[in-house]
Amino acid sequence: MQRSLISPRKPALITATLMLLTAGIAWGQTHAGWQRLAGVKFKKALPHNFYLEGNAIPIERYHAVLLENGPKQQVLIGLLATSGYSSDIRQKYIGMLITETPIWVGGIHLGVGSYGLGFSKAPGARHALIFHVYNQAGQSQGTTHAAWDASMRHPTPLRTLVQGSKVLIIFGRRKVVLK
Repeated sequence: MQRSLISPRKPALITATLMLLTAGIAWGQTHAGWQRLAGVKFKKALPHNFYLEGNAIPIERYHAVLLENGPKQQVLIGLLATSGYSSDIRQKYIGMLITETPIWVGGIHLGVGSYGLGFSKAPGARHALIFHVYNQAGQSQGTTHAAWDASMRHPTPLRTLVQGSKVLIIFGRRKVVLK
């Protein structure tokens, strides 16, 4: 009589291990943190204009990004083409943000909605900047300090760095964290 090399418990153990491994991979795929979307999803989400304070301001398509943190949890960030608008609009706004999920941007809590973004110089400091978030009527939703990175060799108008559960939004040399 020949003895089997595989004990009766081993197939059950192998099956259970494979099931746990598969469940872990599936969980990791659905909870991987922020990711940048491109292609058709990006093109469908990006509006041509953004409405702020009674103005339909064009969005710079090449300076926009669509981020996703799970199903129906997208955030669209883009720079606005404010040339040709009043000096009040040009000085106040640099970009826009549309979110389908509550988020924190630079310590400012934002609910589902659309917002204008801007920067101003902090009094008394050379590179200190204040980051502003406005609702579509132009009312302030919050302000926070923005980090300035003088060591950045080649700043770009808008860049994002995904870092798991956080995204570093970089406007030139100015940085703000999205959570």
